[in-house]
Amino acid sequence: MGDSLHPTPCFAIPRSKLNEPACNNIKAYRESLFWRSDQTGVMQNPLWESPGCEIYTPRNVTCGQGSVPVYIVTAFNKYDINKAISFAKKYKRTLVIKSTGHDYLGQSRGKGSYCIWTHNLKKVHFTDFFVPNGYSKDKAAVSAVTTVAEQWMGEIVYRGPDSVIQICA
Repeated sequence: MGDSLHPTPCFAIPRSKLNEPACNNIKAYRESLFWRSDQTGVMQNPLWESPGCEIYTPRNVTCGQGSVPVYIVTAFNKYDINKAISFAKKYKRTLVIKSTGHDYLGQSRGKGSYCIWTHNLKKVHFTDFFVPNGYSKDKAAVSAVTTVAEQWMGEIVYRGPDSVIQICA
């Protein structure tokens, strides 16, 4: 079942054991929405990670898990998702979903929760001969892109035989 992770909020580790290079990396990128979406235990809005420690919390303060899920499964396919749902039911865990996008309402977190992270369910299909449903095949087909929900629009680049098409949203 995918990769199972036990995420620790950015600064919940014992302060005497801080990894300074890792902390400096977090300090540099913590405001980046793209960086935040690539992290399992990080929410788009840091408010939803609380109560925990923030980057400038004094080192003598004890930090906890906050609202970051206790376990996160990285789903790579629908089978990982099915197994994770079965596990959550069997062990009566509150289940939350964290996608690639943003959730400013905090629904992808919860104290003591079990999370399915769908960030790696990315797929892009390009075709030069797309015919929409309801149209006849004898009409001129058009080029089209089909993606799944996890795909950032800025990540989609098509290099066809005679052209490069980049889709930006």
